[in-house]
Amino acid sequence: MKKTILFLVCSLFIINANAQSVDEQTKIKEFGLIWGFLKYHHPIHSAGKTDIDAEFLHHFQQLKNIQERSALNTFFFDWIRSYGEVSDKIKTPSEDYNFTKNLNLDWMQNEAFSTELRQLLSTVRSNTKNYKGHYAQLEKLTRFVSFNKEKKLKNFSPENKAHRMLTLFRFWNVINYYDVNKYLAKENWNTVLENAITPFINAYDAKTYDKAKTELISKLNDAHAFYIGEAYGLPKFKYKTPFQTKYINDTLVVTKLWNKELCQKNGIELGGMITKIEDKTVKEYIKENFKTIYNYANENTLMYRAERVALYQENREEVNISYTKPNGTESASKTIQLFDRMNVDAEKESLKKSPYYGQKFYEITPTTAYINLGFLEKKDLNKILKKASNYKAVIFDLRMYPKYVDLPKLTKWLYPNRSKFIKVLFPTKVPGLGEYDAEAPLNFVSDPFSGGRKNKNYYKGKVFLLVNASTVSQAEYISMAIQNSPNCTTIGEETMGAVMNITSIPMPEGQEVNFTSVGAFYPDGTGVQNKGLQLDYKITQRASQPERDMMVEKVLELLE
Repeated sequence: MKKTILFLVCSLFIINANAQSVDEQTKIKEFGLIWGFLKYHHPIHSAGKTDIDAEFLHHFQQLKNIQERSALNTFFFDWIRSYGEVSDKIKTPSEDYNFTKNLNLDWMQNEAFSTELRQLLSTVRSNTKNYKGHYAQLEKLTRFVSFNKEKKLKNFSPENKAHRMLTLFRFWNVINYYDVNKYLAKENWNTVLENAITPFINAYDAKTYDKAKTELISKLNDAHAFYIGEAYGLPKFKYKTPFQTKYINDTLVVTKLWNKELCQKNGIELGGMITKIEDKTVKEYIKENFKTIYNYANENTLMYRAERVALYQENREEVNISYTKPNGTESASKTIQLFDRMNVDAEKESLKKSPYYGQKFYEITPTTAYINLGFLEKKDLNKILKKASNYKAVIFDLRMYPKYVDLPKLTKWLYPNRSKFIKVLFPTKVPGLGEYDAEAPLNFVSDPFSGGRKNKNYYKGKVFLLVNASTVSQAEYISMAIQNSPNCTTIGEETMGAVMNITSIPMPEGQEVNFTSVGAFYPDGTGVQNKGLQLDYKITQRASQPERDMMVEKVLELLE
């Protein structure tokens, strides 16, 4: 009797489990996960033998007719089997590669899936020899990943739910399987998906769709993933100030007057300081209003990105601020007017800059040379390094993006021997796995991650490197090479932390979104992506004295 009752209870449990209803978000999430998995793992799709977007749109339409879990599992199983049998020759996917932090396939063991479905997914996953990489190609010479097989969707409409979901899952799956820096994002990538589905479902026009997409992209926390959408982002900058500001220590300092007459009407002076916006500190206001618009890995990057537009408005022609005059003696709350269009003065009034600003080479003291790498051109480096060899100390300024720096020549001048200055993490042919310092054919020609050569006449003086929030990408890469010299001291602010190459993801509507597709580490394994460069001295400017270069002053102090 007891066995009979137990059998009936178990039977009822199985029947109820199979009859369990599934909500729309769950159906869409599981569908998108399986579609992305098949795209990069299944031998048919990864070889490009199907139009993967057409497959998405076709099968997505069938979801609306499925209400129960058992029917959903059957749908998923039959869908995968419709592409034919997969070889059962098993090979453990992670055995050849040394970076597994981004591997994210636990969802395949979802207890709501049928046993048959879980087994089928596992079989597809295990056949790494079948991964052809049509939709994610590793470039032969560099090992960088390319998504140039992704196509614009014909007749894309943000009002079409299937089109919106294709955008979500194309982007999410690219990052999930091929962004080696994904593990550094502030929010778990699965959680990002969970939170993104409802906004994409509810987007009903171009603006709400653009808002959902902008917020999704912002979750990368990658300074290279710069995206300002036309429907959602750009309108936020409609009404502008007649002056330019710079963020210094939770203050916006007025650094340039675009229209002196309008600035006078607003009571704004060069060097004036804005300490609050709408009764919030500047930092609080920027974080509240710009954190989903600008991609940033650290707070310093967000402040830098928003410093010129922090006061701009979308629907208002005024903004409330707390303002302090340049001499710091008078502070007041006021409302300033904003303008959707204005005349710009032919001669704009700007804060006085240091005597070496804009100079390629400048003698700071009789024994200290200053070199601004942001202004150097191809023809300059040899003669400037020759001149700098006569000084006991050299300052390299990388607080702006470099035009042209011949890194082999620079490191030859700085290094006594050939030396590795950066450790890199590449994506691999197996989705979700990475490989440190992978060999690429290009390495037979030149190793771009080492510099210098045996040189007894290398520069033996003191080397100082200046960096700040505008130091990004190639500027950070060059900085790491300089930091590897025998006697380098780095002074400045937190950098953006986006060192290596940009990869573009073509989106269904025709736009592109960038991200940093290779990881960057110091040779000892210390990460730089998202964290920024290592600093020996953290120095910031003074809002009350913006014309002073506190970083150069620190160099001179250290040389005393």
